[in-house]
Amino acid sequence: MAPSKVHAGGALRERTEAETSALLHYLDLSLELPHPPTFLKATLPILQRAMVEQFHERHCEMMLTADIPPRAKLRRSMTHNTLLAQIHAANADTATGRILLTRLLEDVKRLQFDGTR
Repeated sequence: MAPSKVHAGGALRERTEAETSALLHYLDLSLELPHPPTFLKATLPILQRAMVEQFHERHCEMMLTADIPPRAKLRRSMTHNTLLAQIHAANADTATGRILLTRLLEDVKRLQFDGTR
């Protein structure tokens, strides 16, 4: 297999004005995206792309958690409705939690409990 041209420094191109503007809005959090802009693969070296990925994980993604009592019976085969009920019960008491729950219900494609986390 030939190495990907995406990883070769010479294969990178300059960002357009629109791409630069979109990147700046994304980095100052005024543009919300589900993942870093895809044009970064063609315009940034791999180390800088990794830094943008880390920025996205740290500043754009949110985590909802549920405090489950030790006596709760959790099974690997729990339905997504049961999981959502646990997450809702633990997060619906605050405004931020309600916003995150709304976004979760709009965005989630798959919800799974693997039996450990």
